[in-house]
Amino acid sequence: MAMKDEENTANTVPCSVMLTDEKIYICHDEQENALIRQLDSTKLEYVVRLLVDPQYQYYCVIVSERFMIGLIVN
Repeated sequence: MAMKDEENTANTVPCSVMLTDEKIYICHDEQENALIRQLDSTKLEYVVRLLVDPQYQYYCVIVSERFMIGLIVN
């Protein structure tokens, strides 16, 4: 289970996730100019866990063999 830390949101970025047959892409949605910028991607085979906050359904943590990302997905 992932728990959103309301007091420490400086390290979170509103973003979206795009899923293909081979990869997951993490993108930042720029609200001011309607642009979508890719932040990172990883192969699906590297994703080892997906944690979702039960109280904030749009907050999740994707745990990869390479890194751990906290996401707020709108």
